[in-house]
Amino acid sequence: MPNLQEARAIQQDDLNDLKSRITTLTLSQLQDLKKELQERVRALSPVSRIPAELLGEIFSMALPDSLNEWNREQLLAFCRVCKPWREAALATRWLWSGVIVDTDQMSYAFDKIVSWFQRSGDSAKRLHVVTKNVDEWDVFCGEMGSECKLGSAVLAKFLTDGPVLDHLCVVCKDIDCYRNLVDALYFYSALFKPRFRPWDRLRSLDLRFTYSDQVWEPILKYIPSSVTSLGIQFLSVGATLEDESLEASLPQDTLQHLTSVQLVGPLAWRVQALRLLQSCENAETVSFLILSNSSFDSDDPGLLPLQPIPHLELHTLKLALPSNALIHAISSFKTPYLVTLDIRPYSHASGVAEAVLALVHRSNCQSTLRHLRLRNSDPSFTEGQLTCLLSGLPFITHLTLYGIPGNVVQGAFQKLGSTLESDPNIMFQLEVLELVEPPEPEFRLDLPVGPGQDPVFRNLKGVRVIQYD
Repeated sequence: MPNLQEARAIQQDDLNDLKSRITTLTLSQLQDLKKELQERVRALSPVSRIPAELLGEIFSMALPDSLNEWNREQLLAFCRVCKPWREAALATRWLWSGVIVDTDQMSYAFDKIVSWFQRSGDSAKRLHVVTKNVDEWDVFCGEMGSECKLGSAVLAKFLTDGPVLDHLCVVCKDIDCYRNLVDALYFYSALFKPRFRPWDRLRSLDLRFTYSDQVWEPILKYIPSSVTSLGIQFLSVGATLEDESLEASLPQDTLQHLTSVQLVGPLAWRVQALRLLQSCENAETVSFLILSNSSFDSDDPGLLPLQPIPHLELHTLKLALPSNALIHAISSFKTPYLVTLDIRPYSHASGVAEAVLALVHRSNCQSTLRHLRLRNSDPSFTEGQLTCLLSGLPFITHLTLYGIPGNVVQGAFQKLGSTLESDPNIMFQLEVLELVEPPEPEFRLDLPVGPGQDPVFRNLKGVRVIQYD
């Protein structure tokens, strides 16, 4: 392919000369000249001069991180456009590093999946396995003569003899499915005695159960010791707990070396989940989300708070619960090095601001906390609640508000400005304000931005409104 300098050397006279010669040539000569003409015209196109690295970035923006069967066909279609596109796609290793398959595909496309991963080179590999017909709730593993797809030898072989994986996500109906996977894995390993298994080298494991009427199971003990990032999601609001708590089903040494934990489940298991999170003393990132469709009583007074345990490594905390449960959860943490706090109350936000300020005071994290994310539910934060919260956090530099009406934000900042006029010693450090999915996208905030302006906004570099399609 000509470079930019060579492309400029191709003059329009050359093209005209080729066109005139075409009229007097034989068929064979005609085809050769037409091909040469196409190559020269293509060389003049700006698209043909895009560097391979930039093409790879464009491909990655057009595709998700992990590719299902349709996404994989899209990537292969890019490769078929032309030789430079194929070379660019193959050189962009991370495009090939994430695969989503269902259990039926594993049975007939084993070699293809292995070959696909080989194109990713040394990039961290991610495999998402989804049980076929996971949304059909009428048949469960082992019932009515059904066979559990996760218990197949093919998946066990992949996790024993396949490429080394960084992340494994398993989406299935019930904990029984995961038990079947573990049983098949150990049976296959005992039979073939591999030197090492991808299963034993997993860094990240995400388990998602679409239906389970019983949360606690000893099978959760079968988490590979190499895992430092763990996600457990029970997506059925009817899931319940036995008397034994969830954290008792995980070995303490596993909990101690987890650096990232995400728990999603029904309201009924919030206390057991909090106890589990408290045992993860070295976690850097914690997410605890109660299913938004869980039934809860807005007047529920909640539970007595657990004794806060210091999390010396925790820098990101994400909580999404009904308000009283959220206050209970916040009171269970002590985070002296917290950087990012992300909260979403599902019901009225009364008392949430005070709980957040108490967390900051208890943790003494004023010197580290910089980013606050507030996610709105219905009913919304009021001006008073937002003012109360922000007035106690003058040190944050990044504020992201999800779904909070613009007039509430406007009113809260106006009240903040009035409050600060009486106390010039308070210096707001806010630099970035983001409004994500505001209910009225046409609303525009009228904020005095820049030096010499309102003390709340003297450091503010701008306001971003983000509206997703």
